Amino acid sequence: MKNTVRIAGAVLLTIVSSASQAETVVEAMQECRNESNDLKRLICFDNVAESMNIFAGADQSVDDVANARPAQAPVVAATSAPASSNTQAASAPQQGPTFGMEMNTESLQKSMSATVTEVSSSPRGDFIITLDNGMVWRQNGESANYKMKVGDGITIERGFMNAFYLTKEGRSGRVNVRRIK
Repeated sequence: MKNTVRIAGAVLLTIVSSASQAETVVEAMQECRNESNDLKRLICFDNVAESMNIFAGADQSVDDVANARPAQAPVVAATSAPASSNTQAASAPQQGPTFGMEMNTESLQKSMSATVTEVSSSPRGDFIITLDNGMVWRQNGESANYKMKVGDGITIERGFMNAFYLTKEGRSGRVNVRRIK
């Protein structure tokens, strides 16, 4: 154990001295790239990165960073006039390009409806559908009797643990899908 620490220390000193002797970052990176030993090469790159202060502030705790940000209070407009349709549309979650692709957001849209514009199948026989809003969804798992065709109205609902379920209008049952695009 002691010998390992001594050897690692000697290697570290050698690499640090060779990296510090380099005149530019490019030369230091080239020296590291020429190192054949994986561990020595990694240590060399770490030393070059440290000398460039890439990781400055990395030792700050998450709480310190969170407290440094100014808290934003929600803005509430108090009006006595009835809300217009534009205001109502802005407050509702949008059927936008992120439905099915977002991660860990607070106000998630529960479902969306669309029309099928293209149907294809994967090499495994799963259907791949393109919707009128540009989204592309693929079937997960088996459901051989679930047929789709262009013009079908569908609804995609959010399930538990980021699962999504497709239901065809006028048909009972649903199939598990995932968003590709």
